[in-house]
Amino acid sequence: MKTTSTPHAQLIRNGDFSSGSLNWQVYDDVNFDDARCNAGPGGIAAQQISSMPAGRYRLSARAAVVASGSPGAQVRLAVGAMNVILDIVGSTPDTYYSDVDVPEGAGSAQVYLEARGASAWFDDISLDLAPQNDELLQNGDFAAGSAHWELTGADFSGETCALRLDDVSQTVAVPTLGYYRLTARARVGSGSMGRLQVRLLPDGANHYVPVSASEWTEYSIDIAAIQGESQFKVSLIRVSGDDVEFDDVSLRLTAGMKR
Repeated sequence: MKTTSTPHAQLIRNGDFSSGSLNWQVYDDVNFDDARCNAGPGGIAAQQISSMPAGRYRLSARAAVVASGSPGAQVRLAVGAMNVILDIVGSTPDTYYSDVDVPEGAGSAQVYLEARGASAWFDDISLDLAPQNDELLQNGDFAAGSAHWELTGADFSGETCALRLDDVSQTVAVPTLGYYRLTARARVGSGSMGRLQVRLLPDGANHYVPVSASEWTEYSIDIAAIQGESQFKVSLIRVSGDDVEFDDVSLRLTAGMKR
C-alpha cells in the first residue's frame, strides 16, 4: 500500500476569474472587473460540469455583499436532485464552504453564482474533493437534533441520541480508498445493550462493537475500504432495553490510497 494525500480533483475552470468570463455563461447584470465576478440584482454566472465522479466534495467561494436585497446572494451547486447552497450574508469578504456527498451516477452538475435581489461579488470558486482528514459524518454531535440521520425511534432533546425503539443510521460516500476509524461515545442504562456498527456498501459485511458500559465510554472501529466500496452506512443500534445513548459520532480517514 502506498499512502498519499487526496488526489486533486478541481472541477471549476477559471474559478479565480483571472481569465475574465472564460468558461462562464452570464445573464443580466454581470461583469468581471478586478479579476472577480461582480453581479447586480438578477445577475447570474453559471458553469456546466460535464461529470462528477462519486465522492465527497467541498464547494467553496470567497464573496461579499455589496448592496443587500431580498432574496439574498448565493452560490448554488445543482447535481442530480440536490441543491447545495452557500448563502452570502456579509459585506465583509469571507470564505464560504459546504461539503456534499455525490453518489455514483450523479452525472453532470451546474454551479451558479446568483446575486438574486442583492448585489455581490464572487471569487475563488472551487469544487474539489473535501480534505481527507475532515469529518465524513454530518451532525455527529447531534447539536442539530435528528438532522442527517435516518431514524425509527430516538430522542435528541439533550443533544445526544437516546434510542427508545430501534436504531438510527447515516450513509455517506467513501471519498477515497483507504483505512478509516469510526468512533462514538455511548452509555446504557440497567438492562440495556447497544451496538455501534458500520457496513461497507454495496456488498461489505457489518463491523460492530457492543455497547455495554453504564458510564460514558468511547468505542471505536477500524475499517478498511480497499476493494472499491462506494459508501459507509453507520448505524447506532438498540439491541435490548430502552436506555441506550450515543454522542460525538465521528468517521475519519486514517490512511489514504491511490485508486
